[in-house]
Amino acid sequence: QYRTCVELLEQMQPLKMVSAQMFSNAVLLTPERARTLTGAGLTNLQISFDGYGDDHDRYRRDAAGVGSYRKILGNMGRALPAAPDLHVTARINVTSANIARLDQLLDELATEIGTDRMSLRFGLVDDIGIGFEEAPERDQITGARVLELALHGVDLDFEVEPLASQGTCMFCGVVGGGSGTVINSDGTLYSCWESVGRAGYEVGDLDSGYLPLDELGERWVDCSYNVVGRETSVPALMSIAGTVDVAVLDRTYERSLAAEGVVA
Repeated sequence: QYRTCVELLEQMQPLKMVSAQMFSNAVLLTPERARTLTGAGLTNLQISFDGYGDDHDRYRRDAAGVGSYRKILGNMGRALPAAPDLHVTARINVTSANIARLDQLLDELATEIGTDRMSLRFGLVDDIGIGFEEAPERDQITGARVLELALHGVDLDFEVEPLASQGTCMFCGVVGGGSGTVINSDGTLYSCWESVGRAGYEVGDLDSGYLPLDELGERWVDCSYNVVGRETSVPALMSIAGTVDVAVLDRTYERSLAAEGVVA
């Protein structure tokens, strides 16, 4: 929906838009598109990675069965120099199958793309009722590994964003759209990307805005509304997120002191 995104960005400019984020798999990213999008007001591009190398390609293949990992890196390497004001968030989707080699993904991103305009956002993949068998356990072992990866990202000079946890999403975290919105390509509004396109979860449209709060009811859902085992999964993830986020803040602070020649 490249053309739709450009048109939307251009129409938002008179409203004094201060930031805009786009989620993409970067398969169709080109220098020309990056320039046009940033010229229209795009400030951040989130690009998803489902693992390192062939781990990613197990999940992300085109119609011919060819994986997209190398193509994404190549597209990023060519497009980002053409859009110097564009910041990139590398969304690292963590599964039980790819978690062992994610440090190699971070190393390659740092080497091939650089860290000055890129941040990392880790997300533990859920089973949302489709029988996904590689969702990582929300346990101490997974938490320790994610912590290790996050600190490795900090040591590579990446900005590591807070670990995604339900209730803090920039889109669905505030009922009624006080913190953001998800806009489908047909102009329909949804509270969360998880519910986009699902009948009964529409929360408004571009022409009329959001439905009144008393009409939203169960239409307004957060990121975990259809997660299998939500009652135990969500609290466990929030516990992991708290531990990781505190450690990342501490490590970042220590590195900033060291850079200034101060001993903590």
